[in-house]
Amino acid sequence: MRQFVLFLFLILICACESKNNKDDEGKKTLIVYYSQTGATEKVAKEFQHRLGADIVSIDVVEPYAGDFQQTIERCRKEREMNVLPELKDVDIHWNEYDTLFIGYPIWFGDAASPMQAFVKKYGDSLRTDMCIIPFCTFGSGGLGSGIHSLVSINDNLAPTIAFGIRTVRIDSAACDEIDYFLKSHGIIDGDYEVYPDYSPQYTVNGAESEIFSQACDGYPMLHATPISVGIRKTSKGTDYNFIAKDDDSPENAKIQVIISVHDGSKPEFTEVIR
Repeated sequence: MRQFVLFLFLILICACESKNNKDDEGKKTLIVYYSQTGATEKVAKEFQHRLGADIVSIDVVEPYAGDFQQTIERCRKEREMNVLPELKDVDIHWNEYDTLFIGYPIWFGDAASPMQAFVKKYGDSLRTDMCIIPFCTFGSGGLGSGIHSLVSINDNLAPTIAFGIRTVRIDSAACDEIDYFLKSHGIIDGDYEVYPDYSPQYTVNGAESEIFSQACDGYPMLHATPISVGIRKTSKGTDYNFIAKDDDSPENAKIQVIISVHDGSKPEFTEVIR
């Protein structure tokens, strides 16, 4: 599965970047998002601010009311029954748009069920010449698997690039990371730092194990033991690409944990890839 998602991602990135480099005169962008807690809405509005795009929020007929645990329980039941929530209708003139950003939180490793329902309901309106760019918020990860969950529902999705950010980092990092994403993919003009490749993987030492522990400390959904690491230096500090053993997996599956240590800051992980 992971190889399939990676292969799909490489194809989609190349295709969408080609579209983004076309003449933008007369092009219009729409942002459609679902936000349960307000986190995804913050990211959606930052994209809107940068792009001057139109924006639409989608809602379910029966809202996910209550606290986090109640939302999780309802979502779990819907997954077990293989049903998606009913959406309120939205009035979108699809032919006016060449680029569509779709935003959602990650639930159970997949795109949140209201966004899955949106893709299923409006999939026939998504033209093959439209550049569709998903963006998501998550506790630890799910960028690739979230895209796969949407593509598996409706194959009318156009080629895409994607953006993801941990919810706890939105207030501190979203503006800079969205700016970098848009510039590095040619969606808006501007200078940006070209990051080097990570070094080849090598066995972690004691100092790197401590960095891993500090970054993951206090997060209840991530229990892992680092095995190897590759690093890269940027103007902000050092990024670490850890390969770790998932201690919560009966098979001790390998996971990828990306950690950044900005100069003078505590180590923090930015994404987990399972």
